[in-house]
Amino acid sequence: MAKELAKELKNVRFEHVNMPLDMECNKYLKSPFHVGSCQLAKFAIAAEKQNKFWDINSLFFEKQPTTEEEIIEIAKSLNLNIEQ
Repeated sequence: MAKELAKELKNVRFEHVNMPLDMECNKYLKSPFHVGSCQLAKFAIAAEKQNKFWDINSLFFEKQPTTEEEIIEIAKSLNLNIEQ
């Protein structure tokens, strides 16, 4: 939805800030909340370096992967260089 709005609204700027709600990489959380989101964020940041951030981000929300293998399959489906 945000992607479509960004195309329509020329005077609006969308910014995405990575702040996973996972205790693994968010020191401000006091209890588990969104376990696994840290790993997803790391893959999304890597995809961003290949100009595929929004593509992988959309697929993560759509497919809700729970394992690294599922995440890698999504990355492969976008023809991302997994080693990067």
